[in-house]
Amino acid sequence: SPKDAAPKAVEWFTKAAEQGDSSAQYELGMVYLGGQDGKIQYSEAVKWLGLAAEQGNPKAQYQLGLLSKEGQRENICSD
Repeated sequence: SPKDAAPKAVEWFTKAAEQGDSSAQYELGMVYLGGQDGKIQYSEAVKWLGLAAEQGNPKAQYQLGLLSKEGQRENICSD
């Protein structure tokens, strides 16, 4: 089922993201931003989105821009 697949997907995204895959970094950032187990983890989201954005991933750059506009980056840095 999709629910059972979610932890495995996060595991694979994490492995790829740690190897520098910007698409995986973006996806992992979005997982944390979407809230895993009902808890949004802004600092982890920004970490991975930031790494992807530094590599020129436009979706990550856009998402970071939205977070900054919404004022979430201040909250993230204080986690």
